[in-house]
Amino acid sequence: MTDSNSENQERKALQDAASSDDSLGELRQLLLGPTQVRLEKLEDRIDNRELLASDVSRVLPEAISLRSAQDTKIETVLEPITANAIKTSIKKDRKVLVDALFPIMGPAIRKAIASSIQAMIEGFNQVLEHSLSLKSLKWRLEALRTKKSFAEVVFLHTLIYHVEQIFLIHRDTGLVLQHVVSNAEVAHDPDLISSMLTAIKDFVQDSFGAQKEENLETLSVGERSVWIEHGPHAFLAAVIRGNPPRDYVTTLCETLEEIHIDHKEKLQDFSGDSTPFSDTRDPLEKCLQAQSKGETKKSSPLGWFIIATILGLILVWALYGFYNHRKWSRLEDRLQNEPGIVVTDIKKIDGKMHVIGLRDPLAEDPNTFLASYGMSSDDIGFRWEAFHSSHPALATQRIVEILAPPDTVTIEYAGGILKASGSALHEWLLATRKMARALPWLVDFQLNQVVNIDTVLQPTASVNLALQGRLLVVSGQATQQWIRNLPSKLRLLPGVTGFTVTHLSNTD
Repeated sequence: MTDSNSENQERKALQDAASSDDSLGELRQLLLGPTQVRLEKLEDRIDNRELLASDVSRVLPEAISLRSAQDTKIETVLEPITANAIKTSIKKDRKVLVDALFPIMGPAIRKAIASSIQAMIEGFNQVLEHSLSLKSLKWRLEALRTKKSFAEVVFLHTLIYHVEQIFLIHRDTGLVLQHVVSNAEVAHDPDLISSMLTAIKDFVQDSFGAQKEENLETLSVGERSVWIEHGPHAFLAAVIRGNPPRDYVTTLCETLEEIHIDHKEKLQDFSGDSTPFSDTRDPLEKCLQAQSKGETKKSSPLGWFIIATILGLILVWALYGFYNHRKWSRLEDRLQNEPGIVVTDIKKIDGKMHVIGLRDPLAEDPNTFLASYGMSSDDIGFRWEAFHSSHPALATQRIVEILAPPDTVTIEYAGGILKASGSALHEWLLATRKMARALPWLVDFQLNQVVNIDTVLQPTASVNLALQGRLLVVSGQATQQWIRNLPSKLRLLPGVTGFTVTHLSNTD
């Protein structure tokens, strides 16, 4: 009985404890449940990249704008990123960047081409105007002396201009940021002139339906003209008297670019105070250029005499050069065509011309015909190397000297082949056949048309035959019959015109 009561008490105690835990859990859920849900949602938002990126995108533009107003660190950070992005885009597909820049580059290129063409036309007109004047000769000599083009010399002597005033005007407000004037001019109200220029510029754009990027560049008032160079935040207006060179636009453009680089933030934040632009006075004063022309003087006879003398000397020099060139050409042609002479080089050594080459000893010495070309050995020197020419005339002469044929033999040489005809003694024919093989320029030697005198006459051992010119000399002893047959056999020997038997005795 006691055991049963204790078990009931323990069961009741456990039920009371469970009931108490459920109450505490409900109370905890009521007090901390909403906070726990918010913490879980916040943790999910931090861990979820998509939600985090969405939250940052809502405040990113405002954050960049606020930081850019404080300093330039945003620009410093984004500069390499932007540069790398452009490089990557160009490597990937350059057409995208080309399409993006096309609306900007097209007008800029057209403007540059138009300015160049206009400058070229103006220069051509002035050169054409003065090319036939009396001063043109003097200016051409000056161009030769200074190594400048004739057009540039004409510009330097004819263009007269004077830049009187320079205005630096804010583009959006039309207010004058800086104004410089030359010492020779009286300064007028710069604000009034600036307002006038702005009004004229706006009037032209509105009246003619010009695009925003199309600007008024020049306007003329009497002998004065105003050249305007536009920039992103300001423009320059130069008041010019006369006709300045076209490249003065480059001076204005470079000055305006320098001002935009040095005062970029000041131009962007301009609110009407021109004090921050006081240091632009120096670059603007460099644009106050001027060029004046001296007083004209009458032509001096001495000057014309000097010019005529110079022209005469130039003409004499040209004629002398032409004469020398013609002499050299004729002499060179003669040397190139002269048999037995091969010219390999012609050069000037120590102020004297030298001809270098090969010369056959049998060829004519060039010193013998220099006088016919108006030259002497003092004007030209020769350096020859000896060689044997295969020219037919020289080869035939050398063959005749070596073979020594009699007068009764005729020799013809052509194409490396030597042909002989006539009559010759047996001794000469044997010697000739041996020597012909040693001549290097002979391809073939034909003696089949040469009559052997010994074979035709068939002399005995006591008979001696010799040729004296075209005359056959017979000496020694012979029979009556051989002597009687000699005249008839002589007709069979071409080239032999007669014979003599003065020293021939009759054995019979």
